[in-house]
Formats: sequence, structure tokens, C-alpha cells
Amino acid sequence: MQGCGGGRLAARSRAGLLLVVAVAIVALPACSATVGIGVVAKANGTGAVSVTVTLDQQAVAAVGDLSAQLQSSDLVAAGWQVSTPAPGPDGSEVLRASYPFSSLAEVGPIVEQVAGSGPPASRPFQFLLTRDQGFWTTVTRFQATVDLTCGLGCFGDPGLAHQLGTSTGINPAVAQRQTGTNPAQVFHFQVTVRLPAGPLSTNATARLAGSLGWQPALGRTSRLFAVTRSVNVGAVAAAAAGGALLLVALVAVVVVLIRRRRGRGQRAGHRRGAHAKGA
Repeated sequence: MQGCGGGRLAARSRAGLLLVVAVAIVALPACSATVGIGVVAKANGTGAVSVTVTLDQQAVAAVGDLSAQLQSSDLVAAGWQVSTPAPGPDGSEVLRASYPFSSLAEVGPIVEQVAGSGPPASRPFQFLLTRDQGFWTTVTRFQATVDLTCGLGCFGDPGLAHQLGTSTGINPAVAQRQTGTNPAQVFHFQVTVRLPAGPLSTNATARLAGSLGWQPALGRTSRLFAVTRSVNVGAVAAAAAGGALLLVALVAVVVVLIRRRRGRGQRAGHRRGAHAKGA
């Protein structure tokens, strides 16, 4: 059986794990791969960006031992945490890398490392996360442009272009003539975002386990957005505690006033009783 691809797989600092998929899918219509880019943002503005690549059974068979072939040293040196390829459903194999962030402003530059070697504005994945923190609530906004009109060329690497003649190590036009299959039919994308609290508004096409999901298509431009509002539990608790203290203080004042009134009433009664005895 003819394989989907071949050659040593290299996950370079810019192309990331997406390059693995571009090299793997070459010659069999039966082969497919799914690239997932995920963002998990916590209420305090920290979180992580993850990239997952799922190769189907045919692609795994064609590529061979991913653990032995995957060169991830550049990714690790750039700060990514790369996991060992793990088995997935139906004989597939899953590659995963993640990068933690300490503020939402870091998300865009981290995602820009995933694909493309040109200026940031020309790269296929442009993410922006912001939050507006008030006293009672925090509004978090996610906006992204996923421009995949560059096709498989989005995930090229200058090193491969020098070594193999094309930036991805394959010629998409030749592969399509050989298989009769458009790369968009076998090369799939998923973007998932988990934000604090539920969405106020979004154009997500899927919702699962607290995450919002989109499926951008190769050869197209997609614009994604989501807005959520979360309650600032700390501020509410502080306000509640302050309200409780104020209530206690008011009760104490009322008790003191009542006691004073009773004391004055008792003293007045004693004086009236003394006057009555003297008379």
C-alpha cells in the first residue's frame, strides 16, 4: 500500500507541530490529520496554549515510529512542553505541546509561533484575549483571525525549503494530482477556547465541557469571537463580609441605645418613687 508520506519529521520553533502533519499527509486519500489549537484562560489571567496533532491510523502506519522521528528540541528550547506521542481512538496517534502564559497579552505571540515564518500580521493564526475587570464582574473577550488561504504553505519552514525544495517538504499540487484529493479534505483544524464563566455572545460552532469550539477550513479565512462575564468572587465576599460587619455594628449601636433608654427610664422611675415617699 502506498504511504501518506515519509521522511524525518522536524518540529521547528516557528512551524511547531503543524509541520509534522503537513509532511505526513502526502499520497493517500485515506490519510487524515486534525490540528487543534486550544487556549485555557483562568479568572486571574493565567493559563496555557496547547497544540495537538492527531494522525489517523493510515498516517501513523506511513510515518512510522513518531517518537523516534520527531525532533522537538527547538520547541523545547523555545519554552514549549512537548509530550510523548500517545495512542488515540481508532488506531490514531496524538502529539501534544503546550506553553503556559502568565497574562492574556502573551497568548497572541505564543500562538504566532505555531505556524508561518513571516511578520506576525501575516501569520495564519492571530489571537487576541483581553479582559475588563470591574469591582463586581470581569468581562473577558476572545477575538481571532484564522487565515488559511495560504494552504499547506502556511506551515512551511525555510530550513525544509533549502533542503527539500519546498517549505513543507511536499508539493501539494503533485500530491493532489497523485491522490485526486484536495488537502482541505484530509487536513482539518479545530480551535477551542475555555474562558472564565459562560459566554455572553459567541459565534462558536460547538460547545463541550465548558469549552467553545470552531472548525476553520483550509483555504478560507475565519473570524472567531467570544465574550464572557464572570463574578469577582473575592470582591463579592469582601462586600458581604463588610456588610456583615456593618450589620453587626448597627445591631450593637441599637442594643446600646436600647440599654441607655432603659437605664434612663429606670433612673427616672427611681426618682419618681423617691419623690412619692417624701411627699
